[in-house]
Amino acid sequence: MPGLVGVMIKIEFSEDPLVFEKVLPFSSKYRCQLVYSGRAIGEGGLEFIVDTETVRVLLHSLGHELMAKLGDAFAATVYHRIGPVNHGELTGLIVTEADHHDVAFNVERSIIECMKHRCPIWKRERDGEGLSW
Repeated sequence: MPGLVGVMIKIEFSEDPLVFEKVLPFSSKYRCQLVYSGRAIGEGGLEFIVDTETVRVLLHSLGHELMAKLGDAFAATVYHRIGPVNHGELTGLIVTEADHHDVAFNVERSIIECMKHRCPIWKRERDGEGLSW
């Protein structure tokens, strides 16, 4: 079941390709479910370098911040690739569940912003000449 209420935001890292169907079915605890997906675009693909433990700590902290701010229960699971990712493959999935759509949207947006601006996730692009930041 994606996400755990006690954990609030759960994260899984994988060197293997992500499969969208892996996140289904959703739990039946919440009325609203959202899924965000990102894909590698570019001929050569991408490579992700991630400080996984720091990301876990930051997302756990974010979960507590959101629970205090929103005052409503939610569950979220983040799936993120590490290592090389080929063109067209999923780079990440975020599955968010809540009883109210505004809570689910706020949680999902907050996770995306945290991962983009606070989490130590580095992305290099691969092309015919190698890797570049």
